[in-house]
Amino acid sequence: LEEAAPLYDEVLAGRRVVLGSAHPDTLRALAMSPLRAMGREREALPFCQEAVEGRRASLGRMHPDTLLSVNNLATLYHKLDEVEPAESLYEEALAGFRLRLGSCHPDTLRIASSLAALQRRAGRLDRAEPLLREVLACRQKTLGQMDLDTVTSLRSLVTLLAAEGRLDEALPLLQQAISCLRELLGNGHEETLESMQQLATLHRAMGSDDLVLPVYEEMLTICRANLGDSDPETLRVASATAGLLQSLGNAAAAARLHGDVLKIRRDCLVGLHPDTLSSLSNLATCLHVLGRGYEAEPLYREALSGRRKRLGGTHPDTLRSLNKLATLLHTRGFVQEAEELYREALSGRSETLGNHHPDTVRSRKNLEVLLQHSTQEVLGGIYAPSRGSSGDVADFEVVISHLV
Repeated sequence: LEEAAPLYDEVLAGRRVVLGSAHPDTLRALAMSPLRAMGREREALPFCQEAVEGRRASLGRMHPDTLLSVNNLATLYHKLDEVEPAESLYEEALAGFRLRLGSCHPDTLRIASSLAALQRRAGRLDRAEPLLREVLACRQKTLGQMDLDTVTSLRSLVTLLAAEGRLDEALPLLQQAISCLRELLGNGHEETLESMQQLATLHRAMGSDDLVLPVYEEMLTICRANLGDSDPETLRVASATAGLLQSLGNAAAAARLHGDVLKIRRDCLVGLHPDTLSSLSNLATCLHVLGRGYEAEPLYREALSGRRKRLGGTHPDTLRSLNKLATLLHTRGFVQEAEELYREALSGRSETLGNHHPDTVRSRKNLEVLLQHSTQEVLGGIYAPSRGSSGDVADFEVVISHLV
């Protein structure tokens, strides 16, 4: 495309001279500017504007070529996040296509879908919903339920309903979409798995955590069978499943799964990869929850060291690792180092997030609690063992809230 741009400019200039700016071939050249395909929307804008104005003048507003140019110009404004001109042009194109081709013609529905996407992106969900429902109804009527375009419309409506908090309405539509995708594309297809992930998210938002785990477990089985144990998507789903197991109180199962993920990521990923560092931290947190702090500590330290090197000392993940290691050391009674780490985390969070951010407030509270108990033999109900002891947490619930 970069090589084609100078040739295009030469052709356009020649047609202007020989044919004139209003000639159909000149207008066609304007409408076909390669700048659009190159992602240079701002530079393409004047060419598309001229094509629209020229075709309106020579062909009329309702000519198919005019309507196509209007839609192309709307798409440019859409990509540039200029909502008002995009909306006006989409509406003009939509009205024209409805009149010429009918409300359920594929081209009409594509424009209606684009206008709905624009309204949703602008936060105008009330304007997007009737468009999405119109498109869905037309596709169900003309294409049937078992068509990918119909399923796409179904999923778009689900996303909008979820954004509005209408989860009970979204759920059966999403389940219908997943059923269609399983039949049309198979369980292992990317779109099927994306919809299953959306289902898990929806269940969680509805407070139905007991329904989330079976979805994740099925996704993990599918990924392992279709992609293999070491595929990045398999590992992502495995890590998410482990996180859910932990939140449901099954830290032992979560630790086993996090351990499996960590082993594979160590083998497959080079250097201080962010996913490996996340797995280190995840496994350490599970072991910490299980009271196996002597095993968690070296993992926390490795994660912290890696994040310092890769992300810097004030990155949110680095500060989170600081706080987690400090909390572990605090619970095990190693107060001096815990205090140093708490202070570093507090300083970093104050600098990057501000003094009143919830994470900063938590770090400040962690430090205050440690300082209040630092001279006592019993630290907030947690026995302080000597360094080198294999003893761990007597009542882990006292400090689990400080792990953030």
